[in-house]
Amino acid sequence: MLSLKFEHKSQNRTNIYYLTVNIY
Repeated sequence: MLSLKFEHKSQNRTNIYYLTVNIY
């Protein structure tokens, strides 16, 4: 469960990063 949670958080962070790059 912890691993899944960590993985999900990492994916979310990546999505935010991509969104930021798109905005810029």
